Amino acid sequence: MILLAKTETRIATAASRAYQLLINMERFGEWFPEVTSIKSVDDMAHGKVGKEYLETVTLPVLGQRKIRLCVAEAIKNQRFVTEGNLVPILPRMDIFIAELSDGEILVKWSMFSRSPNKLVQILLLPSVKRVLQQRADIASVRLKQLLED
Repeated sequence: MILLAKTETRIATAASRAYQLLINMERFGEWFPEVTSIKSVDDMAHGKVGKEYLETVTLPVLGQRKIRLCVAEAIKNQRFVTEGNLVPILPRMDIFIAELSDGEILVKWSMFSRSPNKLVQILLLPSVKRVLQQRADIASVRLKQLLED
């Protein structure tokens, strides 16, 4: 996997509160830029491995695209991972939550590409990294604001 973007944010909230917000992907657009909608595809509970969503996101040059997301891993109050079917990037979002000794948590957010295609890695991913890192930086501020209000 190739790292596309990452952020780390200290937030004054409980890990359980952050986790409940983060696993509800229907709320992803509240804090992550350019996500215009995201809806559950099935009746599974949020945070359940195998749960699927359909996300509409605005991409540079390409405009709005629909991405099917699936929860790949979930460890209560600690980790949440989704994988998307956006070809050729094949995104994987990984969120890690750690409780700190001062009553805050640390949220580590990362986005990876699962693409094995060397041409995609060389020609496309550098520009994707720039855009995605800008969005991730905005998202970390929004997430902090949302959870500390």
